[in-house]
Amino acid sequence: AWNGTIAALRNSASKTSTLSGANVPNPPNPPAAVAREPEPPTGETASPLMERPPRTELLHRIRGPFTARLAVELLEQASTREEVLQVSLAFVQQFFDCAVLFMVQDDIAEGLDVEGRGPDYATVRRTSASVEDAGILSDAFRTAQPRMGDLASGTRADQQLSGALARNEAQPCVVAPVVIRQRVVLLFYGDRGGEDFGISDVPEFVAFMPRISEAFQRLILRRKLGKTAPEAE
Repeated sequence: AWNGTIAALRNSASKTSTLSGANVPNPPNPPAAVAREPEPPTGETASPLMERPPRTELLHRIRGPFTARLAVELLEQASTREEVLQVSLAFVQQFFDCAVLFMVQDDIAEGLDVEGRGPDYATVRRTSASVEDAGILSDAFRTAQPRMGDLASGTRADQQLSGALARNEAQPCVVAPVVIRQRVVLLFYGDRGGEDFGISDVPEFVAFMPRISEAFQRLILRRKLGKTAPEAE
């Protein structure tokens, strides 16, 4: 069931380049700069997929501090994947200057959304990296645990990611995975614009990852029940 869920997310992500070059046959190793948003050709408009979708109505219900308890309540009310993702990223962004959400499919982490003072939405949607290449994304993916790092002084994959997102001066950063049925399907990136911090400084962020997993599993269960209900009758 999750395969259908993640496939739907993947279908919504249109990419023009990757950091690793793994899914772009020509050229084999594109520089990080190609992940930046190009100017639309003369006479053409930007792809609708590069335009940020409207914010969910659930986010308009927030009054006062966006606590973990409120975020969990909104996740319980979420009825679509997009609502789960938007509520999750809005909560996560509170702890960072820049928060970026990646989806993992076929060993590729693809940019889905961004909040805060960082790259624009279109740039994130054009950014992807192989989780097989040594680096912080790979570490978080392989271990299914949060990982701290400095992209600017890290591996080649780290430096390419940092360049593509224009976060060279914003390190260190943390990357935390969302695991569904022993499989990492999402990665959340966060930095504090160059301020030093550690995983122990963002306990709410780390503790929230399982709540996101639970929200997606509820959606999967509802879908199953919806499909089997007529037969049960």
